[in-house]
Amino acid sequence: MSKFVKICERKDFLCVYKPAGLPVQTGNPMAEDLEHLLRGEGYDHLSLINRLDQPVEGLVLFALNRKSAAALSRQLTEGRIEKTYLAAVEGVPEEKEGRVTDFLLTDRKTNLARVVPEHTPEAKKAVLDYRLLETKEGKSLLRINLLTGRHHQIRAQLANLRLPILEDMKYNTDFKGKGFPALCSHALSFTEPSTGKRVTFSVLPRHEAFRAFDFFSGEQPQI
Repeated sequence: MSKFVKICERKDFLCVYKPAGLPVQTGNPMAEDLEHLLRGEGYDHLSLINRLDQPVEGLVLFALNRKSAAALSRQLTEGRIEKTYLAAVEGVPEEKEGRVTDFLLTDRKTNLARVVPEHTPEAKKAVLDYRLLETKEGKSLLRINLLTGRHHQIRAQLANLRLPILEDMKYNTDFKGKGFPALCSHALSFTEPSTGKRVTFSVLPRHEAFRAFDFFSGEQPQI
């Protein structure tokens, strides 16, 4: 498993690239997770702002003091932290861009989320915007702006659209191997608590499935 990478550290926050397979938090003091690895480097106060599933790679944001934790958590609750993902999926969407609104219910036994009717008890509203960046050999590269943060939201909603993420063992029923979903927390944009300035950080995905797309090579992508 590759190691995490510090993208930016300032006095009130730390933005880190998390590799696929590394959990952010486990609650187990003996387990290796991102939080414990960072505490081992001397960070006394770490408040997790955005969560990321263990098999998903990409950016994770931590606050480094109580004041910034309160400010960044408030931004998250109010939808002022912009979360952008890249996903490589099977199939091609009918529209090049759009908003997808569903209601998701998590099965506690299987830990899977599924789309259900709106008034299903305990179901939560899930909203995302997507834009098609490229299609190639029956597969698509999507940019996704996540407007709500539900359990397995992107993976479940795309699977429901018959656009399952490549190598997603939980939601891509055609994938029979082992691997991690081709999904990356690509960019985070938020207001820096200490300065009031808007900042944006981004990374490119490392999953092999993304390398098939011209979007990452500088060539003209096909849509």
